[in-house]
Amino acid sequence: MRFTIILIAILIGFTNVFINFRIGSISYVRLLSLCFFFLFFKSYLSELKTNSFFKTFNIFIAVLAIIQVVVNLKLSIMEGVEFKPVLIGLIKNLSFVAFTFLAILIAKKDLKFINYIIYAHLIILVFALLQHPHSPISSNIMEFKRLLFVNPAEHVTRKLLNQETFIRHGMASKFRLSGPFSSPISLAYLLFSSFCLNVYMHFKLNKRFYFYTASFVLFISILTQTRSLVLAEGIIILGLLIYNYSKRRNLYKIIFFTVILSFTLFQLSKQNTDDQNRLSNYQSDSRPLLWYTGFYTVLSHPLGVTDKQHDDIQDKMAIRLENHHVKELSTHNGFINIGFNYSIFGYLIVTLFFIFLLKKTNQLEPQYKILFNLFFLGYFLHSSFHNVFIFIDDYYILLIVVILNLQLGSNTNTLNHLNE
Repeated sequence: MRFTIILIAILIGFTNVFINFRIGSISYVRLLSLCFFFLFFKSYLSELKTNSFFKTFNIFIAVLAIIQVVVNLKLSIMEGVEFKPVLIGLIKNLSFVAFTFLAILIAKKDLKFINYIIYAHLIILVFALLQHPHSPISSNIMEFKRLLFVNPAEHVTRKLLNQETFIRHGMASKFRLSGPFSSPISLAYLLFSSFCLNVYMHFKLNKRFYFYTASFVLFISILTQTRSLVLAEGIIILGLLIYNYSKRRNLYKIIFFTVILSFTLFQLSKQNTDDQNRLSNYQSDSRPLLWYTGFYTVLSHPLGVTDKQHDDIQDKMAIRLENHHVKELSTHNGFINIGFNYSIFGYLIVTLFFIFLLKKTNQLEPQYKILFNLFFLGYFLHSSFHNVFIFIDDYYILLIVVILNLQLGSNTNTLNHLNE
């Protein structure tokens, strides 16, 4: 049993790493996770009966799945869109449930099993660091990384070639760590959730190990040169410093960290103005227009958007806004993309879900209330500049939902103990 729990934890830690090894549309890792989900299905049903938080989470997933099925059926019948996304959407929603349940399962067995998720993350982070142009084995790591991509799409092949070029020419200042993923943004989503997980474990168990691992995550985050990620993690640290302000010397810590954070963000912004990162700079300049175009597209087609409809609106908006990047780049806002996946009703459901999380957070002890509010604020800051969001492709953020559920259980147990 212990071996099975450890294996599940490792699978959770390596989510989306081996995604290119698949049967049809589902990866081996995801398939194995679903097998474990059905293996422990009785425990899942028991969790539904006894855990009101988890039961509500499942209701939200079910509602989103129904909306997605209806939208995809409508697009399939009325717009002639392929029916395949209906099945893919259902499997993905089931995967969200399975991922969350399995994380709860291992944590409830023993909170220390979460360490195995952290160990898996550390392996990914070391792999990413060894890929840096300053690493003596960066070329070897890049060769190994190519093995993770079976028949890659054209845009993935282009990204891998760019990374190899940067390594070959030792362009360290322009190189953005991406680890085993094709894009640094994919690594950034793992880093954010891993950072939150380590900070929580440090709060919970007060062990230096988690302080060091959180610091390592922050270091790798800077090397991804993802400003939104560094800002999000910086806001969490700054918020905790301000909350813990009790002595005069803490003021120096706040000022010092603010200066360091500002300097780091300035340097990263400066890097993005380099010719080698010109596209990234254009994305930054055009993002408000991309957000406007994306939201306008969803409002124009509130019950589902086809690729053709999206392309047509992008072409029109590029002319109207006099910015050709509007038709070349995606929305770059995770919350707006909810509308593309779940129609305009998705905004309502996801907003209600976060209201639910905030209400639950308010039931926590003050220090944990501050901690989780900072986590959610940081997540919105980070995901507002990228395409992935919770219930789209971000599995890692569900770990934060899990530890909130666990902390609520701890809080309830403490209150029950005090009332005895």
